Amino acid sequence: MSNYYIFSSYLEHTSGSKFYETVQINEEGGAAVLIKRHGPITSKVGGGNFTPMYSTHQSCTKECMKILSEKRRVRGGGKYEDVTPPSDMRLLNANGRTVNRQELIDIVNEHYPGKQATAVLSYFALTGQSDQDNRGIVDERPDEPSERDANWGAW
Repeated sequence: MSNYYIFSSYLEHTSGSKFYETVQINEEGGAAVLIKRHGPITSKVGGGNFTPMYSTHQSCTKECMKILSEKRRVRGGGKYEDVTPPSDMRLLNANGRTVNRQELIDIVNEHYPGKQATAVLSYFALTGQSDQDNRGIVDERPDEPSERDANWGAW
């Protein structure tokens, strides 16, 4: 069973009207996803524009650092600053933590609505069910008959 390392940043614009968050989830075996979400402050719970990037740990880290550097830079209309995320945003508050499969499923489903959570969890081949939910399920479908004869593959 894999463990997952979470790195997150939460920024708010100096005008107080916008937010930007990055969440990087690295699987112990090397797969990683970087999630960028931004929008008006009023949509920070379950809303905003959601963009996942599926890649390796190194690629996601490099892209994340580039994005955060860009967002923190002062521009004509202000800049984004690091802020402590609200305490009820467990995924953002898991920054620097390693979580197990079930905890990842729980906090991703809590933080992102429906299709967004599915996009993240399906990349790691996780479902929304716990291991306990799958006990006793047996696949009893018959084996499909093979239509290959003795000459199949003899090119």
